[in-house]
Amino acid sequence: MEQVTYSSPAKIILFGEHFVVYGAKAISSAINLRSFVRATRTYRPTISIRSRNLGLSAEWTHEGLVHESPRNSSRRLAPLHEVIKAIVRDRRLGLSVEVWSDIPRGSGLGSSASVSVALAAATLGTLGADVKVSDVIDYAMIAERMIHSRPSGVDVNVVAHGGIVRYVRGGGIDRLEDVSLPSLLLVHSGLPRKTGVMVERVARFKEQKPSKFAELMVMYEGLIEEAERALVAGDSKRVGELMVENHHLLREIGVSNPTLDSMVKLALESGALGAKLTGGGGGGFVISLVNEEVRDSVMRSLAKKYRVLETSVSKDGLRREPDQSRHDRTSRALREG
Repeated sequence: MEQVTYSSPAKIILFGEHFVVYGAKAISSAINLRSFVRATRTYRPTISIRSRNLGLSAEWTHEGLVHESPRNSSRRLAPLHEVIKAIVRDRRLGLSVEVWSDIPRGSGLGSSASVSVALAAATLGTLGADVKVSDVIDYAMIAERMIHSRPSGVDVNVVAHGGIVRYVRGGGIDRLEDVSLPSLLLVHSGLPRKTGVMVERVARFKEQKPSKFAELMVMYEGLIEEAERALVAGDSKRVGELMVENHHLLREIGVSNPTLDSMVKLALESGALGAKLTGGGGGGFVISLVNEEVRDSVMRSLAKKYRVLETSVSKDGLRREPDQSRHDRTSRALREG
């Protein structure tokens, strides 16, 4: 039986949530949390999917669902099933897929994109097909559209390629080389976040207030140009200031809330260079940019009220994992790091 394992990182959006959906540039970074998918060819003509983290499993024949545990597992795993079906098409073969992840779900860190990218690659690899990043992204977007309604595509692109990237919807990505950042802190709000809901909210805002939305788009487009120059120049102070400005624009279009706003305020009062929500908004994580000399004090201040994780840029995007022990070592290093 052919067996292949692929992994893909989490991501943060440094600049550009929601505005990217309407044609603006975004800057995003892969970070050092990963999801893993192992795909195994089997002799039974079924497709089975198991999620370790969620405790879900389902199995389908080519005619339909034959087993799920617990109830409604098939509905929750349906986006992954659709990706696999699109790849295997009408070939009568068996495939067993196992998914596990170090990435918090529903928090704006690209968990679904990471899993979808790793799944597409593992499925292609198991079938003996060439694993081309462009094909992987196309297949992963099948799941992303089911989960997030109108995804921009930035998440699947950055987790597939890794590093810090500039992205324009429909125009692909450019990797920003030789760009470094001070420490990044992930601060969890404790609130669930649903990207699809926030995307629809912004769409309504645009429809109901077209002039205001156009004004905010112009402001954002100026901001992103300056942010890119600051990143390339290594001007972390200005990068932090622009992160705060980006957060204010996101608040204007209705995807922030008092909890996220207070988290940004606390990070800045504690000495952070900048802070903003990351991802769809409404909950999930705030990212905070801090210099090394104040990192620990900022972490202590934020940790009094919130869960805080330190992270770094992951230069690796999609990658094939040689064996299970590799994942065990990676997960152990993350826990101990």
